[in-house]
Amino acid sequence: TITTQPTAKREKSGSTTTFDIAATTSGGALHYQWKDDGANVGTDSSSYTTATLTLGDNASEIYCVVSDDNGSTTSSVVTLNRSE
Repeated sequence: TITTQPTAKREKSGSTTTFDIAATTSGGALHYQWKDDGANVGTDSSSYTTATLTLGDNASEIYCVVSDDNGSTTSSVVTLNRSE
């Protein structure tokens, strides 16, 4: 069960930002797969720090698939917007 969803971010080009999630399990260890516009990113961690942001990162959709021995659940999709 996801107990804390990631939140949308607005960051400047040239910076990084971190997304966090919290979840509980009823069966085995938790595993995390972060997604950026559907592509796998990050590590098997409850947080994901982006690479240095560029113009191409504007309006990226970020979410996380959390799994354990009983299956998986997907977080809310949040937007990463680039600001000046």
